[in-house]
Amino acid sequence: MSLRCLIALGAVLLLSAPAGAGGMIMYGPGTIVDSASLPREIKPPEYLAEKLDPFSFDASLKRLPVLVLDGATLSISATSASGSGYFGAENISVSKMVLKNGAKIVTNGVNLIVNASEFEWDNASIVSFDDRISGNGIDRLSGRSGGTVLLNAIDVNPRSLLTVDLSGQPGEPGQEGAPGSPGAQGLNGEPALEELLNCRRSGKPGSPGGQGGPGGPGGRGGDGGNGGYLVLRGPISAFRAEILFTSNGGQGGAGGHGGRGGPGGRGGRGGNGSHFCSGGKDGPSGSDGVDGPPGSNGAIGEPGSIRAELE
Repeated sequence: MSLRCLIALGAVLLLSAPAGAGGMIMYGPGTIVDSASLPREIKPPEYLAEKLDPFSFDASLKRLPVLVLDGATLSISATSASGSGYFGAENISVSKMVLKNGAKIVTNGVNLIVNASEFEWDNASIVSFDDRISGNGIDRLSGRSGGTVLLNAIDVNPRSLLTVDLSGQPGEPGQEGAPGSPGAQGLNGEPALEELLNCRRSGKPGSPGGQGGPGGPGGRGGDGGNGGYLVLRGPISAFRAEILFTSNGGQGGAGGHGGRGGPGGRGGRGGNGSHFCSGGKDGPSGSDGVDGPPGSNGAIGEPGSIRAELE
């Protein structure tokens, strides 16, 4: 039966008729593809391994396309993750997954399940976050956790170490404290007094301005996200030594700077002079308020872990 070739958005899609009966999906060097745009036939709505025995599960996978990331990056989208199945995740099921030439899967902290009858990697990585990609999670002060990745593969062919880094995001810095309020203006001096043609009293000086109010304390830094979990299910669990796993808790965000102390108040105006009397001097400005204390740093996230599930 002849093959149809569809080239779109940097991907090469080879499907034999009928659709979903195999073929190849390939993304080349430099391509960044969102998981929401992956063909539906490799994104089952439910977690098949929970419903099928191992033999039937493998047979069902072999009818699906091959997914090749050749120097490409696959970004997992929170909007495409399914709420059903093992733990509510993005499910990708293929007959074979190939990651090579710097290929990368970025989970953005979204839980991910990969089901593959065959899994081959060479110079590839799976990471929770990537500075080049803004994930679809909600922006918040605390860092996002690394999420969980489950790799369920039967025939595994590692050609190098697979780097898996599911470290949590660092927390964001705390906000700067509110500035202090301005000091009160000093009182005006009393005006001069005259008696007939003589000066009885010159104008009195104004009083000093009040000290500025203290700055507010800095905001607390956001907590670092927890490290994620890697689950190796089935025969791939025997290849633990071929996986370089890291899952540190994210660093807590730095506490915000204390707010600046408020400016000192203006001195009071000197008392008015008269024809025979001089006016008083203006009072000095008040001193600035003290700066507020810095905020506390956010907590470091908890580290993640790796585990094997033989069945």
